[in-house]
Amino acid sequence: MAHDVLADWSDRSALLDFLVRRFPVDREVVEIADLQIEVFSVANPHDQIDRLMGDVVDGDFQWEPFWAQAWPSARRLSSWMLQEERRASWSGLRVLDLGCGVGLCGCVAAALGAKVTLADYAEPAMWFAALNAWPWREQVTAMVYNWHTDVFPEKFDVILGADIVYEQRNWSALAKFFDEYLVEGGQIILTEPGRETGETFQNYLRPHGWQITSTVLSQLENNRPLRLLLAARPSK
Repeated sequence: MAHDVLADWSDRSALLDFLVRRFPVDREVVEIADLQIEVFSVANPHDQIDRLMGDVVDGDFQWEPFWAQAWPSARRLSSWMLQEERRASWSGLRVLDLGCGVGLCGCVAAALGAKVTLADYAEPAMWFAALNAWPWREQVTAMVYNWHTDVFPEKFDVILGADIVYEQRNWSALAKFFDEYLVEGGQIILTEPGRETGETFQNYLRPHGWQITSTVLSQLENNRPLRLLLAARPSK
């Protein structure tokens, strides 16, 4: 299943036209610190639920329409990445934006000089992520990817995940994925919008040998904390 969506397109205009013919497309210039990123997403995704769902496989949807916009978790993680004290640290890193949706965090990492892999199970997400990453396409791969079954050819220095731990049924596969694809000394960087599962996911990972720190980055409109989770293995 895994393949590079960016490699499917040699012309940005053709990719944009492809999307416009299939979805109501919204364009936004996201300004974070001194960086401006042109971000395309699905306009009014709540009105497009039926069109954005994946097919039903084994009694469940392949994916739900959460991929269709840049959520607060991705925007706040992007701001954290761009803070002055850590901007230079991204250059040259191999970074995976897992469950990337429209790819905002991966685009920020690429803009800071990282070699980036964008990955999501929903193929439509990867069409949008490929378009958004176009300015950095020489250093970006955009993969349709199932973290339960597919294989990557490399490991990563950093694995990013903006709001990817909300379903407990995925945790076992996610923990196994982290074990397999994070380099020794690497770091998992997650954000999540104050859900109970965000708290219990930390308790799930710790017995698997992970050291985790949790920091509140901001308060959301619903008064829940948007949290940053940093996970790493103890040094040997």
